Amino acid sequence: MSDTDAAREQTRWIVTLAIPFLAASAFMAATLSGAGSWLIGAAILCGPGLGLAALSYLALTSDTNGEPATLRAEAEEPGASDQHAVTLRRAA
Repeated sequence: MSDTDAAREQTRWIVTLAIPFLAASAFMAATLSGAGSWLIGAAILCGPGLGLAALSYLALTSDTNGEPATLRAEAEEPGASDQHAVTLRRAA
């Protein structure tokens, strides 16, 4: 997975998991501000409910069983996997 693919995947996870969190936070804030006690139900539905659905979606659509980046780099250009491994070691 290249750097752009990794960044795109990270952004996808953050956005997908942030939406239920922000919705639940908004409903909880509205509940505590006195807008209506029934909004706690919406907070519970959005938080754990949509959060679990979002996490399941992300887990099922992630490419964790794909070909490792070092093998792809070696297939594209001989010796590239060594450069990629050095880059990974520097990043860690």
